[in-house]
Amino acid sequence: MRKIRSFAAFETRHWPAAPGYFIPLHSIGHYLDPEEGVVYAMLKAGGYEDEPYDAEEYLFDEESEARERLTEKELEMVDSSYRDGKEILEPAIDKEFIEEVKDIALSEEILDRGYYLRIRAKLRLLRGFSGPVVYCEWYGHDKEDVWYPKLFKKAFRDIQEADRLSDSIVYEICVLRSNGPGGFMPVSKTQPDNVAMVQSLMSRIHDMDPRMFSRLEYSWW
Repeated sequence: MRKIRSFAAFETRHWPAAPGYFIPLHSIGHYLDPEEGVVYAMLKAGGYEDEPYDAEEYLFDEESEARERLTEKELEMVDSSYRDGKEILEPAIDKEFIEEVKDIALSEEILDRGYYLRIRAKLRLLRGFSGPVVYCEWYGHDKEDVWYPKLFKKAFRDIQEADRLSDSIVYEICVLRSNGPGGFMPVSKTQPDNVAMVQSLMSRIHDMDPRMFSRLEYSWW
């Protein structure tokens, strides 16, 4: 989780002025972009630092110190800037397919090796670009988490533009390992045993439902 940045004191180049639709959060010295769902640091000289970071992590994380410092009015503006994704997205997620993938991972003893399975559903946009993650599930012996995103304006428009939402979703599989307290990293693709494990997993998933072939991918990260 990011620490609150203080206002930048010295700037040597021209910084962009904040667009009118940005939500100023003066109590923490940041702007919220309600279109993209990102946060920018304000600058003392005016404008904003053009390196965004995720608003959901910065303003909605359980350990967010930034959220604790917001005024009541700022909290109202922040909480009205998005829509809850679960109600909109849950009917479009193929839970039966996901459960079958988890069963295969279990039978392949991926969890018994101490690894974790991450399944992400991503929106495939009509205009051909990679869309936002609309669902994420972690599966392991000591970790079972399900996440739906907060939908800021652009992501909500992308979902509305989808012809049939359930048919516009691509499922991404990844096998990860623990990397210390709370951290994870993908299994190495340079190790033959890992490559064989992933190939066996994906082959069985393809065989299970050939119709999903064009909507399934493996990510090494």
